[in-house]
Amino acid sequence: MTSDWRFVWTPQFFVGTIFAGLLLNVVGTYAVRGLDRIRTVLPAAFRRGRDEESARIQQLVDAGTSDNSLYAALAAEASRLRVHQLLHFFFAFVCIDPLLLLAGFGELKPGGDVRAVLVLVLLISIGLFQYVRGLDAGKRARRLDGALRVVRQNRKLPIMD
Repeated sequence: MTSDWRFVWTPQFFVGTIFAGLLLNVVGTYAVRGLDRIRTVLPAAFRRGRDEESARIQQLVDAGTSDNSLYAALAAEASRLRVHQLLHFFFAFVCIDPLLLLAGFGELKPGGDVRAVLVLVLLISIGLFQYVRGLDAGKRARRLDGALRVVRQNRKLPIMD
């Protein structure tokens, strides 16, 4: 069996290679520009969201110090965030559990069914996404718990006046 490499020296191959290289260069340039833009835009959006949430929590702290109903709303918001955190962790467990079951029973074999592997990859990615969202909800709940402690320290109960 001989290899015939004469097609490499044809003008069509040469022009096609140059055209493909230029096309890949253009696509790569736009991809790098897009990634650079995402890298600068996303942190700014996260910072802006965190600052807005901090301002909202500070407003709740100031108002909760003077008003019982707003203090109750602050406590309800913290408990709501804890429930969201638990739900995200539960969904993450449900999504990652099939992988653990398959690995535990020894049914996970290399070169298995492609559809099963795709479903597992999808479930694991959804589970990891839910886990990260649960961590974020926990972070937000900790901020509100700190705000509740500040309000509790600054409040005077009407019975104790």
